[in-house]
Amino acid sequence: MSEPRVSLILRIDERLDDRNSRDFEKSAKGLESATPWLELTRMPLLDDVNPHGPAFEHSNIRFHALPEGPERDPFLEALKKRNSTKQELSQALSILKKLDTPTELLLFIGPECPFCPVAVRNAIELSHASDMVSVIVVDATRFPSFAESYNVQSVPLTVIDREEHIVGVVSVKQLSEAILSKGSEIQ
Repeated sequence: MSEPRVSLILRIDERLDDRNSRDFEKSAKGLESATPWLELTRMPLLDDVNPHGPAFEHSNIRFHALPEGPERDPFLEALKKRNSTKQELSQALSILKKLDTPTELLLFIGPECPFCPVAVRNAIELSHASDMVSVIVVDATRFPSFAESYNVQSVPLTVIDREEHIVGVVSVKQLSEAILSKGSEIQ
């Protein structure tokens, strides 16, 4: 039995005029050849949706980073929604049931960051636990002006609703609680 196909959108400058678009296209070709279950669609960049450049999009996840090296597995797991343990997802679900407004997690990462794949997995867990949570993952080195606008000094850095900053990796439960409390300290 073959695996079900998973849709992924790649938003790039179709002329491939900039380095990021070329790099994202190259990464997309690598993903296509390595993952037969992936159905990739290329679409033009939309300034109102992707003001910071190329991105991979799937459901409520936008990835302004190349899913390569240590970032590849959490990215592919996110597409297949299979990386969570029942206990982690159950805890997140029970906390996020109380969420009544859409919430954006903006996660800045960097290549070679040993902690970033865990932060990516945890943030994506929450997007799977609740449709009210969207995740935007940004490579701070690839999009430095975006990172500078949030004063990113180290990665991983999670920004909740473009306000609260959480430096480092926190558990799925802690991140769920931070989303719900928006602005309170993480215990």
